[in-house]
Amino acid sequence: MQLDLANLLYVNNKNLEAKKILEDIVSKNPDAPFASLMLYEIYRKENKFEKADKELEKAFLSPQLNIDAKIGVTVSLLRQLSSDTTLKKQSI
Repeated sequence: MQLDLANLLYVNNKNLEAKKILEDIVSKNPDAPFASLMLYEIYRKENKFEKADKELEKAFLSPQLNIDAKIGVTVSLLRQLSSDTTLKKQSI
């Protein structure tokens, strides 16, 4: 339920509110890959690349994130990499 609320806030560009909920979710349950993926996106938009990378790593290490989701995220990241100069700088 909290994750749904955070997602609703995120898609409506209310990232600060979404981030507070997501950080609360992750602090209570470190193995919450979908919360970590949303935090990754928010931290990346805030240019907090180190925090973003940690959340992405946690999500990918989680057994709760199935292989199809991991492939989808990887494809999305590769598409972003080809068009986002900020992400290119981060990956170098």
